[in-house]
Amino acid sequence: MNPLLSDSALPRYDEIRPEHVAEAVDRMVEAVEAGLAAIESDPRPASWATVIEELNTLEDWFTKVWSPVSHLNVVRNEPALREAYQAAQPKVVALGLKIGQSAALYAKLVSIQGGAEWQKLDAGQKRSIEQRILSAKLSGIALAGEKKERFNKIAEERSQLATKFTDNVLDATKEFKLPLADKADVEGLTDSAKEMLAHSYARQNPPAKADPVNGPWLLTLDAPVYTAFMQFAKSRALREKLYRAFVSRASSGEKDNTPLIERILALRQEKAGLLGYANYAEVSLATKMAKSAEEVSALSEELRLAALEP
Repeated sequence: MNPLLSDSALPRYDEIRPEHVAEAVDRMVEAVEAGLAAIESDPRPASWATVIEELNTLEDWFTKVWSPVSHLNVVRNEPALREAYQAAQPKVVALGLKIGQSAALYAKLVSIQGGAEWQKLDAGQKRSIEQRILSAKLSGIALAGEKKERFNKIAEERSQLATKFTDNVLDATKEFKLPLADKADVEGLTDSAKEMLAHSYARQNPPAKADPVNGPWLLTLDAPVYTAFMQFAKSRALREKLYRAFVSRASSGEKDNTPLIERILALRQEKAGLLGYANYAEVSLATKMAKSAEEVSALSEELRLAALEP
């Protein structure tokens, strides 16, 4: 059985293989689209039970299939899995747009908000519906014709760029390797951290055996290694070298993300304009507590000044 389609309460990560992705995503998309069509055509009056609960079921199914794939694509980014993820991603993006831009679904949400049942809902339920209505607006529900077509093209391109961005960071992370042979280099590290670095060296240099006490050790930018070294290592020079390597990942050569960042920013601005916002900051803040970019800047400045006080 395809582990992505199982009824298990938790993802069966150890069983998921790249060849499972296409089948699971295709079946999930088919099921969610059918469920969406059923909600849209349901002749019963729109209510929490007939709309939201049904939507929650569909979204749970969506998450159950796609979240494990997305997670594994980051933590186990092997070529076959990366290829399967990239092949399935356009289908997932298109499904999200289909749900967000469903006029029939939007009408039902608005109907619940303006109907007699609204006063019977608790605060959490009302908040859920309000956020769904806002999400539909941010998904381009009000757009039509060329504007809607362009909005969807932007969503597709941004998704591809985001994937490429992540792939570049992952590849740059994997490329950095700094062997350590002097015990002074690992001074301050816990025994478990030394063991982790020794095993890293052994995995990269077979048939070497891991020797946490005498080394050699291998510094990488993998999160557990990076965090442990930056927290405990006494060598300031090595910590600086590791930090600079970490913050400058994917910033040069073939994996330079700078052009991707510039393109993503341009697409964000274009999306904001299509939705009627002055800039993407306003789009982002539409779902957040802060009311404006000025509020965010003021809070950031307040925190900056507080951090500088002696």
